[in-house]
Amino acid sequence: MQRTLDVTRVVNDIVPYITDDEDKFMGSLIVDIYQGYDDMTFESVDDVYPAIPGHIKILSQDKNASDNFWELADRIKKDQKSPGVIIEYYKQDVFFDVIRLFKDGVITDEDLADFSDDFRDTIKELKKRFI
Repeated sequence: MQRTLDVTRVVNDIVPYITDDEDKFMGSLIVDIYQGYDDMTFESVDDVYPAIPGHIKILSQDKNASDNFWELADRIKKDQKSPGVIIEYYKQDVFFDVIRLFKDGVITDEDLADFSDDFRDTIKELKKRFI
């Protein structure tokens, strides 16, 4: 369900709030689920992105705030290179992308259960060579 966009509100209220308000608060995601919610489970943020506790530690260090910020920025830049965080996907590289995900511990063999036998066999052979 999506309501009609109120362009006037976007221009007059939302954009100025996001760009100008020093006390703005953002960080919510609202999901409306109509059915199947009894069977839903949510993963911990720590499970999905295990680096977060490390990032919090960096920000909590008893050092100059700007030093903490730049250390965190460097850490995030390093973390972004992990395929578990972000990956550029090209069809011709899919097998090697999956191998990278295995190497970084992002996925396991169980994650490939729904893929074709041919795909899983190819990955199995590549794992023997590269992991």
